[in-house]
Formats: sequence, C-alpha cells, structure tokens
Amino acid sequence: MQSPLSVGMFAGKWASYAAVPDLPFDQREEDGGALFFESAELTEELEIFGRPTCVLEVSADKPVAQLAVRLSDVNPAGEATRVTYGVLNLTHRDSSEEPQPLEPGKKYRVEVPLNGIAQSFPAGHRLRLSISTSYWPLIWPAPEAATVTLTTGSSSLRLPVRPVRGEDAHLREFGEPEAAEPLEVTDVSPASTTGGSPVTWRRTSPCSRSPMTRVSS
Repeated sequence: MQSPLSVGMFAGKWASYAAVPDLPFDQREEDGGALFFESAELTEELEIFGRPTCVLEVSADKPVAQLAVRLSDVNPAGEATRVTYGVLNLTHRDSSEEPQPLEPGKKYRVEVPLNGIAQSFPAGHRLRLSISTSYWPLIWPAPEAATVTLTTGSSSLRLPVRPVRGEDAHLREFGEPEAAEPLEVTDVSPASTTGGSPVTWRRTSPCSRSPMTRVSS
C-alpha cells in the first residue's frame, strides 16, 4: 500500500476543544486511501477500556516509512466514526532514541499502540481497522513515498475488552449534556462610505469593550 498524502485531512485537530469543526470527520473519505479490515456486525454490545495494540508484519521498499492505524465504529448506515488511532515511524520500531533505517524488502514485526480509549460499540455496528502510510498533517511525510507490504496472516489487533460486571447495573445514567448559555450577539452594519457594499461587524456581549469582528463585506 502507498497512501495519498491527502489521507489525514479529515483527522480533525491534534489537540481539539471537542468542538464539532475540530473533531474527525466521517472516516469513509480517509478509508479510500487506506487498507482496511472490517468485522462482522456485532451481535451484542462490546466495550473496550485501555490501549488497543496493532501487531503488524510489514516490509517497505524505502529506508523510511510510516504507518497510521485507525479504529472506527461503523454504524448500520455505513458512517465511520474514528474511535482512536496510533502512528509509527518504522525507523523507530525498536527505539526512538536510536532510530534505524529499514532494509528494503525485509520483513519486520512491529507494534503500533493506539491512544487509550473507553468506548462502547452497540450491537449491529462494525469495527473497522484502517492502515495507511500517511496521516498529514498529524505526521510529517517520509522523505520518499514508500510502499509498505502487510502480511495479514501474522498480523493482529489486540483489544482491551471490558467484560460485563454485576455492578454495572448500579451505574448512574448520564443526564443530558450541559453547556454555557450562548453569548448575545449584535450585528452592526454601517453604511458604506466608499460606494461599495456595506461592511458587517459583530460585537459579542456582555463585554462591551471587546473588539468587534468583521464578518462580511
């Protein structure tokens, strides 16, 4: 596989504030440039808690290559929500202190740890594991475009499954999410003094001295 550099453009921000524009988009766009594997529909709810790990047997045709691994929740409509991900510069397969170039064509067994996560996958959903050789702009591209070969029979995904417990019946249900009331917004549209279109400025209360923001012209 050799992913286009556009893979990663739908990843969202690295350190987001959990606002909608900062979060990952539907992963189907990304999966068009990745190698992915999908489970059968879940017959019952599956919970994971911890750090998933992807164990891969790979080879590359360049001395430097990268891998990005994503785990997604695919709903019955086909929409894919990224749950967690991990990246690995394959020259760091043994150590980040002393990176070593790859020997082109040689097979290596590597582990790609994904970010820690607590997630519940509902029955009827699928799990999707997506692997790509790029994830811009979260990781810097390799000096040369590398083709990575994956040996599927000796590769695997380890999930930290959280089993159902008796005390789960006593867990408190989450209420509706809460947020601060939106700030009052006043649009001010002065007449144009240059003969062009009027300019719209926006002031946000309650701070009357806050600077106004130009939003259109």
